[in-house]
Amino acid sequence: MGKKATLYLLHWIMIIIAVVLAILTYCILHIDHYNPNNYSGILASALPIIIIFNIGLAIYWAIKLKLALIIPLIAICISYPYISAKFRFGKKGDEITMRGKINDRNLKIATFNTFWFGGNKYEVNIKNSTYFFYAQNVDIVCYQEYVTSSSFGEKDLMGLFSKYPYSCSCKYDNEREDVAIFSRYPIISWERIIYPQSKYSYIKADILLEDIDKFISMPDSLQINRDSIRKEIVDSLVKVYADDKNKIIRVYNTHLETTGINEIQTDIKTAKKSGISVNKFDTIEKTIYALNYNSNKRSEQVDILYKDMAASPYPVILCGDFNDTPSSYAYNRISRLLNDGYKECGKGFAYSYNRLWNLFRIDYIFHDKRFKSVKYYSFDKEWSDHNPVISEISL
Repeated sequence: MGKKATLYLLHWIMIIIAVVLAILTYCILHIDHYNPNNYSGILASALPIIIIFNIGLAIYWAIKLKLALIIPLIAICISYPYISAKFRFGKKGDEITMRGKINDRNLKIATFNTFWFGGNKYEVNIKNSTYFFYAQNVDIVCYQEYVTSSSFGEKDLMGLFSKYPYSCSCKYDNEREDVAIFSRYPIISWERIIYPQSKYSYIKADILLEDIDKFISMPDSLQINRDSIRKEIVDSLVKVYADDKNKIIRVYNTHLETTGINEIQTDIKTAKKSGISVNKFDTIEKTIYALNYNSNKRSEQVDILYKDMAASPYPVILCGDFNDTPSSYAYNRISRLLNDGYKECGKGFAYSYNRLWNLFRIDYIFHDKRFKSVKYYSFDKEWSDHNPVISEISL
């Protein structure tokens, strides 16, 4: 085959690749949003890589000055809803500049998957993360994979979380906690809902946005009386503000089904240590099955969560580890009811899972459409495989 014929063949192969990628981009961005089905979740996870290929093809055709440039450009344009949930123009602020609130009446809320606070580094990590939230003037912290420690007991924790005197958490798996909420505002009621056929769950907590301590004037040493008086004041204010939608909000903290990858990797490591050979094809098959199975479970879980939030008598804020990207059914289902804080005011490239080349944003803070995010940011930290995410919300 001559050089000219080879170039001609390459030209058409590149066009076919561009068309296939454009069609795949469209399918992922639209079909999965409304109809979760087999393997759509796996394709949704691959979208970042597909967009990178589309950009590469656009650059290739631009250099060649060929009309085929239109194909990857169309694919990139229809990817805007996803890209806008991953990248926004502007420079991220540093930890110091982000500490203060734009308005003292705003609410600062954080979500953080702790990865069990690093196990043997538990005490160091839980202290450092808590001090970080203190420094950032966070009012409410939502933890996933939150856990207590035998070396750092309940009394130690309560002392550490002194700025957040109100809390709720749930336990599973031999008394190991998972989701928890710590708040400087009173939690007047809360409930835990376990997802069907799953160890994962969510907490919903009704929170009274009132600083109770300003009503109390007594020495901190009289803590028992202080707690008793706090409860009396909270009970009174709840009656006063029962119909005030600006004083009581409902905060949801969820941990959706895992991808299953960590479990497979653990099984592989255990097998290798035991001298058992691992079949690569079996591993790939198990991985695809786990990704698909757990993706479908997350779709079912987010439907349950959606119905609960839609029926809330109070404005809603949702925090959590979705284990899903902005191209997923889970993200887009929630986006119909609530606003993504990052899309309102985030800056730069967004990711929350600090593994796999920082490609994935899977931790979110959503809020009622009547509210508005004025800050939304995250910083790399060594305490977990996830980064803490913080949003300042104007109520």
